[in-house]
Amino acid sequence: MKKHLGLKLLTGSVIAVTTLVLLNGHHTENITEKKVDPNNLNEAIASQFNDNIRDVAARLQETEKKLASLLMLRTLSFKRSYF
Repeated sequence: MKKHLGLKLLTGSVIAVTTLVLLNGHHTENITEKKVDPNNLNEAIASQFNDNIRDVAARLQETEKKLASLLMLRTLSFKRSYF
């Protein structure tokens, strides 16, 4: 029993110190660290999504204008070929 007493004491000390370090580590908060607000994150995602939708809508309008002008040119050239 006496020959393992030192090993048991060392093991107990290591466990106690490790437990104290782990318990004390969770109680302190870093004040300078910003917490992530899920509402702000959701608003940022929604804003980016809306920006993307506006961009796609603008591109679609430009494409529709180009298509309309091409169809008009095609119609004019078709009419000219028959007259």
